[in-house]
Amino acid sequence: MPDFHYRGLSISGSVSGFIEASSKKSAESLLKAKGIKVVNLKVERPYDIKTFWLFLSLIKSLLDQKISLVDALEISLNQSNAKVKKIANRTLSQLSEGQTLDVIFENIFKGLDQKTLSLLKIGSEQSGLAHAAGILLEEQKLKKDINREFNRAIAYPVFVLLFAVAALIVVFDTVLPEFSQFIDIQNQTLLQKMILSGAGRGYSTFLSALWVSLFVGFSLLALKKLHFSRKFFYYFMTTVPGLKLISRKTSAYEYLNAINLSMSLNVDLGLSVQMAEKAITNPIHREKISNIKILLLNGVNFSTAIRETELFEAMQIAKIEIGEKSKTLPEIVNSIVKDLIEKRRQRFALFSQLIGPFAIILLGIIIFLVAYVVVTPMMALQNTIG
Repeated sequence: MPDFHYRGLSISGSVSGFIEASSKKSAESLLKAKGIKVVNLKVERPYDIKTFWLFLSLIKSLLDQKISLVDALEISLNQSNAKVKKIANRTLSQLSEGQTLDVIFENIFKGLDQKTLSLLKIGSEQSGLAHAAGILLEEQKLKKDINREFNRAIAYPVFVLLFAVAALIVVFDTVLPEFSQFIDIQNQTLLQKMILSGAGRGYSTFLSALWVSLFVGFSLLALKKLHFSRKFFYYFMTTVPGLKLISRKTSAYEYLNAINLSMSLNVDLGLSVQMAEKAITNPIHREKISNIKILLLNGVNFSTAIRETELFEAMQIAKIEIGEKSKTLPEIVNSIVKDLIEKRRQRFALFSQLIGPFAIILLGIIIFLVAYVVVTPMMALQNTIG
């Protein structure tokens, strides 16, 4: 539900603060029940994820000074940044009303995942909020590093593609129309006919392709929000060979990483399993993983329970089984997650090494086609004149 900022009058005088309600009318009713006459009431829009990480980093740096969350928020009120002051004020106001930090942040920030909210809840309940914030910030830094490596890897191929498209537009709109007037249609090969059919239509074809791509992209974004289309997408991901393997490994990593993060806060296995279940993006895999907590309640050990999901590799299950028997499960899970992260980095490194040569090959093919389009008609024209 959205938050509303109010200013009003009560028996004690002027008051202001924040209240959570389903609508403006509902907020006015709640304030009236508290004996507050509303003077001004407006809905507070949620902030984006980027703002959340900046605010969490600030709070973490203050908590590291061994001060309480309330003191950290009060210090934040003295910041020159108006956005930080407003978030700190909203958080303080709702904490004073008895709301938990995870519920407050879910209302203030848009798009926070359940794993992040669960870790914040565990950290605040066990007086380890600074540690929980540090874990989340470290994981976010890892994601940013991987994204940066990916962007660096595709920067050169994208430049090559754009250059090639520009070159083809120039050739099709300026060179080919001139040659097509002098070439005998009867002497053209099938490939020449196909290429020359685009003479004078390079830019228009590019615009058509661009608009179609934008339409398809926005359509996919719209469909992604629909429950049926999301279910179909994940069904497709879990049935098609190749994509099925990628989807399975992704869900296994999400689950084990969430277990590792939770256990690093000294949370028991039962609660860690409940929290990790919320971290699974694929709903089909999440349904399978939801059976783990049921099996644990029935006395089944963790390694056997995750084996039933058929999502984890045999070596991962074997390591977890050893960790259970030696009572070093947190350390074993941590080593598995570190190994998975290292493998992801290696895959990205391999991708970045291969994408460059692939782009050069692609550029070579495009140059060959351009040369074929230009040189072949010239040779045909020379033969006709000769």
